Amino acid sequence: MGGGTYRILEQGPAQGREPVDAVVQHGFACAGRPGAYYLAYLGIHQPRPLSLALAEGGRFAAEVIDTWEMTIAPMPRPWRVNDR
Repeated sequence: MGGGTYRILEQGPAQGREPVDAVVQHGFACAGRPGAYYLAYLGIHQPRPLSLALAEGGRFAAEVIDTWEMTIAPMPRPWRVNDR
């Protein structure tokens, strides 16, 4: 892992992250704190659309992390349940 990856992990929740199942469609790896923080890795795959199974009524800030260019781009609006 490069230095940028470590920075992303360090910025996560202080309590750490645990594997979280059934959040990202198609079984992509996901870790986090259910209902509060999710970090999903899609690898070389770039699904359009990407569906997430989030807690009912939840609103989440979403960011796209480009691990090749080492950039982080925020999504233009909060991600809500049933958004794609």
